[in-house]
Amino acid sequence: EEHVPALMQLLLGLFADTDARVLKVAWTALGQVTAQIPKEDLPAYLKYVQAGLSSALVTQRRHTKKGEELLLPGLCQPKALTPILPIFLQGVLQG
Repeated sequence: EEHVPALMQLLLGLFADTDARVLKVAWTALGQVTAQIPKEDLPAYLKYVQAGLSSALVTQRRHTKKGEELLLPGLCQPKALTPILPIFLQGVLQG
């Protein structure tokens, strides 16, 4: 449980990868990690999700040419928000 924040950040950082296999594995692993967190504890992980996505965006920004649209490959997949949506949902519901 103490390694969950670092694991989440690492997996979200992989959302900048362009290899579909890496994205699938990162997405699946993140879903498994999120599923193990009790619902009432999910909002505490919002800052780690934000940090992981920020890291992925920094990586993607380095690979995006000036003038090109900045898209995070991991969030462009079907149902890409599924692993992190419960965290945001509980954050909104619990304040």
